[in-house]
Amino acid sequence: MSNELITALQSAAGNAGGDFYPYTVDYSARFNDNDSAYLTRTLGAGNTKKWTWSGWVKQSTAEVNAKTLFSCNSSRANAFYISYAGGGHPTVPTIGVDIHFNGTRYIRYADIAIRDVSAWYHVVVALDTTQATDSDRLKLYINGSDVPLSNAQLNGWPPLNSDGDFNSAIVHSISRREVIPDDYFDGYLSQVCFIDGQQLDPTSFGEYKNGVWVPKDPSGLTFGTNGFYLDFADSSALGNDVSGNNNDFTSSGLTSTDQMIDTPTNNFATLNPLVPEQIGTNVYSEGNLKSSASSNSGYPESTIHITSGKYYVEMYYESGYTASGDGLGFKDTTAFGILYRSNGAIFINGSLSTTVSSYTQGDIVSMFIDADAGEAKFYKNNTLVYTGSSLTYEEYIPFVYNREAGSLIVNFGQDSSFAGNVTRQSNTDANGNGDFYYAPPTGALALCTANLPEPVIGPNSDTLSGENFNTVLYTGNGSTQSITGVNYQPDFTWIKDRDATYGQQLFDVLRGAENTLRSDTNVAEYNQGAQYGGLTSFDSDGFSVDVGTDVDVVNTTGNDYVSWNWKANGSGVSNTDGSITSTVSANQDAGFSIVTYTGTGSAGATVGHGLSSAPNLVFFKNRGYAYSWLVQGDALGSPASGYYMWLDRTDAVTTDSSVNTTFGGSTITLDYSPAYNQSGYNIVAYCFAEVEGFSKFGSYTGNGSSDGSFVHTGFRPAMVIVKQTNAARDWHIMDAARDPYNVVNDVLLPNSSINEYTDNANGLDFLCNGFKWRTGDAGFNGSGATYIYIAFAENPFKYSNAR
Repeated sequence: MSNELITALQSAAGNAGGDFYPYTVDYSARFNDNDSAYLTRTLGAGNTKKWTWSGWVKQSTAEVNAKTLFSCNSSRANAFYISYAGGGHPTVPTIGVDIHFNGTRYIRYADIAIRDVSAWYHVVVALDTTQATDSDRLKLYINGSDVPLSNAQLNGWPPLNSDGDFNSAIVHSISRREVIPDDYFDGYLSQVCFIDGQQLDPTSFGEYKNGVWVPKDPSGLTFGTNGFYLDFADSSALGNDVSGNNNDFTSSGLTSTDQMIDTPTNNFATLNPLVPEQIGTNVYSEGNLKSSASSNSGYPESTIHITSGKYYVEMYYESGYTASGDGLGFKDTTAFGILYRSNGAIFINGSLSTTVSSYTQGDIVSMFIDADAGEAKFYKNNTLVYTGSSLTYEEYIPFVYNREAGSLIVNFGQDSSFAGNVTRQSNTDANGNGDFYYAPPTGALALCTANLPEPVIGPNSDTLSGENFNTVLYTGNGSTQSITGVNYQPDFTWIKDRDATYGQQLFDVLRGAENTLRSDTNVAEYNQGAQYGGLTSFDSDGFSVDVGTDVDVVNTTGNDYVSWNWKANGSGVSNTDGSITSTVSANQDAGFSIVTYTGTGSAGATVGHGLSSAPNLVFFKNRGYAYSWLVQGDALGSPASGYYMWLDRTDAVTTDSSVNTTFGGSTITLDYSPAYNQSGYNIVAYCFAEVEGFSKFGSYTGNGSSDGSFVHTGFRPAMVIVKQTNAARDWHIMDAARDPYNVVNDVLLPNSSINEYTDNANGLDFLCNGFKWRTGDAGFNGSGATYIYIAFAENPFKYSNAR
């Protein structure tokens, strides 16, 4: 890499992440397993009982397939490996430690699934065999947390005071095992540190900031004799140790073009192998920037979706058949947008529109998207060939099209050499981030997290996600108690006993804390009172619950409960925007309001909802009559055409002319149905409008496979609700509090009072940018079935670690 480019990229990397990250990381190294890429060094005599390894990892594969991070292999009797997938090959990909002492093998691996390929994990492994407590001798941390280790280990914990060959005067490798030379890591590594003679916890290398685990500068640590710190800042010597010890590693299969600016503080888009192929099978390589196909294949898409702003993407046509029409383009969630194919065809929404210059092996094609102006431009070798204007897509999802045998390499701004195919250039984007072959159009940005818009709700904003929606677990005590940890005074609290078949209990500030509705039945509102217990108040950091003389539905001694909590805006105000005066408690920033009003029975009546934009989803309940919960929203079909479902029932989506409802910017226009407009009856409506990076309400189509549908939300979910819309099936709720690690498989049914069940055969992964089903079960991901989903964020993608 040239000195000029290094200077430009260092300047850019110093600004990456804006003012959020206390310490920014400049570089990573890309390890492509097809290149047999690794680093190696023969260490000196070190402390073989006590040491710590730390590294930031962005993996390229989610397969159950061992990929070594760090190892030594003088002999099988004393070998050691830190591996992605783990020693013993567990059934799901994870991080594992495989260590040998005097011929006996000890295996521990994280009892969680590690298969998020779109962001960075921080991994720490710390050994101290002098610890008296066996479980303290080997520690594994991921993203700052001491993760649970599987009970399916081999031979227990390392023996007391045991010595192995690790950290001794033998060959050590990063990204390979010597005895299994094809066991190469596939992905990116950054900030790789080794501490000789100390068992450190993650706080030496990272810290929490507003709920996000972020890197710290490790340069001030005491590294010990064999310690090293690889920052990958010297592209000519990626194994250069900057700890001060000069314990440099020798590289094999790595070149200067494997130095990357994709880091834990500025995460770049790649192609997403978690999206199932629409046609054939793509093979991903070069850090998921290269897509190869042997025959008719699919449409690999970007891990980052564009909803606003200007962005620029390049593609190198490494090989293929020009006449067959490989290509670069964008799509949205419902159409294929615009595709520029190698035979010169411009396809719009899947149909041929016009023909421009063709391109062939060695050409670079590029795409400029201005989502705000609704414009897209396509270039061949920096010459404009096509402009699309007046575009109205909700999302712009860059993708490459592998039509026939060949390879396409995409650059979202992290690699202008296209994996070494051309001489690296030094063109940066409008914000000073990025590494492009050609100068981007005016105002265009690289597709990376540093360039994403600042979310209204998030760790670098006025309010956090967890200050607007939060899930809190608690245990009943059979008496009165205050539940804390919500982080604010909730205005809408939904509680379910996880251990018993008591109903789903919904409370809100407008109806009064003691009055409940149940989502699993159509019964009218009632006061829990002394018989059943219930909420007695909404408090500054949660809520208080009481005990009933008959059944304690929210506070039974020893029972486990989940509470989902939303923040609106307190006790509410009168709203006269509509023909019906309503009482509204609205949190406009979070897109949530509670609305109460009295029905008139007249079609065309309007009710103010208090939000700053039209809601995307509304739950209506007639409080005074046993009428089912009406659910309407864009994802079900136009409310104005009467599309709806029932929350308390399993029915499929249908239409009814009595609920032809219009969601407006300030009001909801009602029809005459008693479900939400019975004359003289009190009604409550829970209204939700999408907020980018915080909430998403949409639909997806199942594929019936364990390599299930991937849903991009633009954030790491805290809660997901799903319901099949074209058949009668249950609603399902899953959340990150009950399942803090993947796989997420603890299920509750909003339409049922049954207790929580763990579905080991069916589950999903919460990911940094969405969720992915790991089942073909018809309730979640049936082939060709359609589903509605409701999702709320733990953190926006801009600041999310891999999960």
